Amino acid sequence: MQENSLPSEEYAFDDIEAQRYDKLSLAGTVRALKDDQQVEGVSLIANTRNASVYRIELGETVGILRTVIPGRIADDAYEEDPEIVQGVEDRIDHLLIGKGLDGLEQIITYSIDDLAVLTEAAPGVSIKDLSPDKVAKMSREHFEALAILLDKCEAPGIIIDQDPENVFFDAEKGFTLIDYYAAEGGESLSSELQFGLFLEVGLCNLAEQQSDPEHRQVLKDAVGRGLEVMRTHYRAEPATIAPALVQRYQTL
Repeated sequence: MQENSLPSEEYAFDDIEAQRYDKLSLAGTVRALKDDQQVEGVSLIANTRNASVYRIELGETVGILRTVIPGRIADDAYEEDPEIVQGVEDRIDHLLIGKGLDGLEQIITYSIDDLAVLTEAAPGVSIKDLSPDKVAKMSREHFEALAILLDKCEAPGIIIDQDPENVFFDAEKGFTLIDYYAAEGGESLSSELQFGLFLEVGLCNLAEQQSDPEHRQVLKDAVGRGLEVMRTHYRAEPATIAPALVQRYQTL
């Protein structure tokens, strides 16, 4: 396992990025949203603890815009709060570390002044909301591609948020991971550990929550395919790498 390093401040916040942000006319969009105006092609997805999240159409591109709207985020937080500002800066840094890694949420542009971050919309649906027929399309090839991605996440210290809402799946594009972060000043998690956690925290948890036998079974079958990939990709028995995962799988 290797230590990662975050991008320098000079790399993260430069004039080129400001030009890209201006070209997309996002300053006016964010200003209108803060003034509680309706903006064509922009729809609210959610107000979270530290940001408002919107779906935004930019020509043929669909993006996800996260920005801080005073009065909408929880705990009466506001945009001048140092913790809120730091949270936006941290998110930008983490997205820059993952830039160019296929299968991770990708940043399009951002503005520190507006506390706004625009990323590409993940293809498909979160695994939490997948129908049984879509789960059944998770193939060994999809799991192998995920394992390869997690291999690449090791060196820069990228850590995956295992919440099923933050893992998207599309039968053509495979898995896409959003809301990931980088372990600052610490060591990265191994690929096999993150892969095992995905199967356990993601798919096993979802299976255990299912009352529909068909849905539960297709999720169990998907975990089984993931375990097969764990055995071949990491060249070790899953019971050795992740004994708790194997035990849960057997009881599904």
